[in-house]
Amino acid sequence: PLTKEEMLRLDSLDAPDKGIFDITGLAFATNLRELHLGRNPITDLRPLANLTKLKDLHIGDISLPMANLDLHPLTNLTNLERLILHRSGVLDLTPLSGLTKLRILSIEGNSITDLRPLYRLNLRELDASHCPLIDLHQLARLTSLEYICLEYSGISDIRPLSALTNLHILDIRYNDIENIHPLSELTALRTLWVQGNPITDFTPIPKLNLTDFKYDAIQQMAQQTNFAEAWMPDAALRIAVRGEIGLLPNVPLTKEKMLQLQELNISDKGIHNIRGLEFATNLRELNLSRNSITDLYPLTTLMNLKVLNISGMTPNTPNLDLHALTNLINLERLWLANSKVSDIRPLAKLKRLHILDISGNAIGDISPLARLVALRTLQVQGNPITDLTPLVELNLIDPK
Repeated sequence: PLTKEEMLRLDSLDAPDKGIFDITGLAFATNLRELHLGRNPITDLRPLANLTKLKDLHIGDISLPMANLDLHPLTNLTNLERLILHRSGVLDLTPLSGLTKLRILSIEGNSITDLRPLYRLNLRELDASHCPLIDLHQLARLTSLEYICLEYSGISDIRPLSALTNLHILDIRYNDIENIHPLSELTALRTLWVQGNPITDFTPIPKLNLTDFKYDAIQQMAQQTNFAEAWMPDAALRIAVRGEIGLLPNVPLTKEKMLQLQELNISDKGIHNIRGLEFATNLRELNLSRNSITDLYPLTTLMNLKVLNISGMTPNTPNLDLHALTNLINLERLWLANSKVSDIRPLAKLKRLHILDISGNAIGDISPLARLVALRTLQVQGNPITDLTPLVELNLIDPK
């Protein structure tokens, strides 16, 4: 049998989503330092009252039959450093006011209106997302915060956040924010996520030293009309390239900036025209698969390419012309599966190829492959090939 004495041996307990209703016995586990009880229908926290060694407590996602989870049993847990309370029917944070060692707190998805109990705390991280009743003016008092999440909180005015000068990470996604100028003073900010807001003016952003900035590329690009990028006419390609380079909406994409690209994965982006990629001459890896591209000519200048994937093309023409690949003499890996290819003669000059996939096409003649002496892996299944003798002299290790 489990004894009260044996409960003293518990240092940590991870018991989420176990259908636990009653935690009475935990009162004897006074050496617990970490406790995870999330996603259990617990209504009474009193057994936790004497677990004063607890440093990490997770009681989030509790499916309560009542509207208010009473936090008073946590009053004496003065060693708590991390407390997760999201979506647990919490209304009153007053019992937390004395937990001065608390550094990380999640109150996500609770109907909390009063943050004043947190004023004495030195919180570093706060998740207050999905809390539409929070007053940001109260939040401004929590000046030790380095991370805050406020997504889906119905916010429109973020001026109070300008007081949080220690912020490193700010997540304000999916609100009603139009003006982000108050953020221009947050010089410590490194990560900023603003997707899902009707922002049109991004001029404060260049003043910040951000390493991770996320915004709605499609929406913002549609609103920018003050510069022309006609040399790259395909909007889907333009958006994908801008995102890869990390350009802000009000910063033009130039041919010179294309030189920054070394790897580009734009698979399945609805791209029809790749004009403009010819300026990305430093590209080494390019994935264009599952797009409706009919003209590969812009690839002719990409002589540094080592890896190219143009599988799954659905061109309008019955035959995808590969002549644009003739100059890509440094290619080592090439995928062309299911791209309506019938003529592979242009591949004969790609002497460095060691992986080639031409499966699922309309190729009848594979004699051009006989010259590819470096080829080790070849996939040709799904083609109307009748003569495989051109492959005899190749040192293939994985022919299919």
